[in-house]
Amino acid sequence: MLQVSDLTYTWNIQNFVAYPTFNDLQNVVFSVDWKLTATYVDETKTPGVEYIEECVESTPISTDNITNFVPFEQLTLDITLGWISQVVDVDAIKLRMLETIESRVNPPPPSVVILPPPF
Repeated sequence: MLQVSDLTYTWNIQNFVAYPTFNDLQNVVFSVDWKLTATYVDETKTPGVEYIEECVESTPISTDNITNFVPFEQLTLDITLGWISQVVDVDAIKLRMLETIESRVNPPPPSVVILPPPF
């Protein structure tokens, strides 16, 4: 049985959506488009078989109470992921990705089968 830690996760921030000006601030981000890729390499198969699952989402970022404003040019991946994790349950997404990959690595038995007549 696979664990969340068996997968490698890669974040890709695709776009920031921002107001050019907002309350005397410049380039105020209010949405982040991102992709999280989970990868598992099954080394028990030769050659290692790679399983990939992706989650692509757009996360709203609240502009209701801006404190500690970070200028757009100073944004980092860590800051952006902090914003995303305040809105999105990243652990639940990773678990869902794990379950999808697990079902490919170890497919469940079929719930129904079609059989030809025995005669």
